[in-house]
Amino acid sequence: MSMGMAANKGPTCVVVIGLSVGLAWVFFALRLCERTFISRCWAAEDLLLVAAVLLFTTYSTCATLSVKYGTGRHNVDIEAADLPKALYLWFLCEILYILTTVFVRLSISVFLLRICLQRKYKVIIYGTMAMVMAFSTFYLFLLIFRCSPVNFFWDQYKGESGSCLSAAIISDATIAHSVVSFTADWILAILPMALIWNLQLNRLTKVSIAAILALGLLAGVSTMVRIRYIKYSTITDNFLFETAGVAIWSTVEASLGIIAASAYTLRPLLRALFPVFHSQRCSSQTRGNQNIEMCLPARTVAADGSRSELNGSDDLNQQGCGTIGESSNDRDSGISVLKSFEVNTN
Repeated sequence: MSMGMAANKGPTCVVVIGLSVGLAWVFFALRLCERTFISRCWAAEDLLLVAAVLLFTTYSTCATLSVKYGTGRHNVDIEAADLPKALYLWFLCEILYILTTVFVRLSISVFLLRICLQRKYKVIIYGTMAMVMAFSTFYLFLLIFRCSPVNFFWDQYKGESGSCLSAAIISDATIAHSVVSFTADWILAILPMALIWNLQLNRLTKVSIAAILALGLLAGVSTMVRIRYIKYSTITDNFLFETAGVAIWSTVEASLGIIAASAYTLRPLLRALFPVFHSQRCSSQTRGNQNIEMCLPARTVAADGSRSELNGSDDLNQQGCGTIGESSNDRDSGISVLKSFEVNTN
């Protein structure tokens, strides 16, 4: 006997999945337009994000099908033949979730490596990447092989024999993975804020960049919210009902990560659509069909107080490849203090 809509979280899951994947694709499409038609430059982080979006789309498809077969409902409300299908799709979603979030964080990390000049910032980013990769790999294999045989996870309701790791092990590992993910998200969001805040940009530009970077903080927050539902992430008679919260917040986390990674590179597109996003520190003059910004050169300041010339940009992209500026003498000079900026448009 059905327990009614109040006991069915499936519709909520479908709405969240639809909105999340839709928004992720909107921002990703904008990034594709910026990279293809404005910057005309693709880099490693773009390919990593493409992989993340494809994985997230596959995850969303599996999650939607899982709802069709029972996710969000009590076991007593699910047809016996559908339970193994729903659990198998849930199993796939766990794997795809881990892979999606890893590729998103790698994309952001590779992008940030382009805009950091100081070695200490690079060490932080490399350390964050290593932490995410190491624990995510461990967690991925733990989930895949938590039951022996592997298919016992979804075939146990068919009368198959087998065993799984204790509920405490899976819950503790899942919480630890969430803490690692949360820490990585906040590091990757706060670090670029520290990098751009001392640059000589007008306040509106700083605020707009900070707002974009803050999306990474929201992804971290959703990761922490997800923890409260993790205690239900082990097999029980109401597993598919009680883990609906985990499914919802996992989807939101992955979507916000993709949105943040896409938004990082959208300033050239926003500037083209809304000129107010352009830094007002440069004067311009027109030569033929080109509008050329006439500015002073930027400099970097080394730890010993020495200075070096560099080419600057008011964007987190130089030549569309995501670099603030590069020192001419490659001496770990530190984050560039931009005195002015140069932007050429055809």
